[in-house]
Amino acid sequence: MLGSDGAGLGFLGAAHDGFAGALTRLSPAVESPADTGQYARRVADAIDPLNVAGLCRPEQANWYGIDNADLLAGAGKLGVSRAEVERLLESLGLGPGVDDARQRSAATVAR
Repeated sequence: MLGSDGAGLGFLGAAHDGFAGALTRLSPAVESPADTGQYARRVADAIDPLNVAGLCRPEQANWYGIDNADLLAGAGKLGVSRAEVERLLESLGLGPGVDDARQRSAATVAR
């Protein structure tokens, strides 16, 4: 588990200030988006405070492999240090020595 304060973000980030409210407002049940490009930008802005996976990158075309660099860069969004994320990845066998090809193959299988 990351962090030591135990506060957590709740299920799907529900305990994060503003996050749950933003997603509720953006729900298609609440708002029918007329401009899909603007809607996509608003969704990307809403998830940005918790986005440690590099989501909403148009060049990814909704296909996301495993990239530890995204998680390391987003450590602060999880309220933990980069060193804590590095220790977690190492404990899971996903530390610096992990072959990038293995990570890419996991993404390919998902497609």
